[in-house]
Amino acid sequence: MLTADENLLISNRDTISHHNTDRNDVPPPPLTPWSTLDTTKLNFCERELWWYIGNIYPIDEEYDNGYQMYGLKGEPADEFGNRQFISDYIRFFTRTFWQQYLLSKTSSCRENFDTTFFQQAIGEPTCKVLNKRDNQVTYFYNLKLRYRHGPCPYTRVKGVEYAPNFTCYALHFQYCAMFRVIFSQEDGKLDYIDFAGSG
Repeated sequence: MLTADENLLISNRDTISHHNTDRNDVPPPPLTPWSTLDTTKLNFCERELWWYIGNIYPIDEEYDNGYQMYGLKGEPADEFGNRQFISDYIRFFTRTFWQQYLLSKTSSCRENFDTTFFQQAIGEPTCKVLNKRDNQVTYFYNLKLRYRHGPCPYTRVKGVEYAPNFTCYALHFQYCAMFRVIFSQEDGKLDYIDFAGSG
């Protein structure tokens, strides 16, 4: 028989709320290292990025469609602190890193990053999407954060599979945070990067 706390935890996982609520259901980081990146040899650009992506870890749980979901180390338990923490990630990826390192005419940071770097640093993305029109490949790393509006991933409603049930359906991740990296298919280098908090 489940305790009252266990029942609350299960109901919080499956409910959808108007405001972000503390789900407190994100597993801790794995005990064994998941990154194969040699962090002793990082250059300036790689170190700046590693400061943030080094906190993204794979969640060791099985999900529908074989999704590999991710968590974020150091996520604060209190709501205000958590909001500030996530805002720092959004600001870093959408402003600081993008404008100061990737768009800078004096920096050659773009040349340091390709798909191999991200696979070694974080792991395989939750989803990969090929955009033939723009000749780009997008990696989506979907993150299960502590404060959310609903289940992450949203593949079931009251135990029933959420339709349409095909892999990488965008609505499966509507309550997840998203770390997105876009690469050129021509040279395999980083074209764009951003981070969005959970829906």
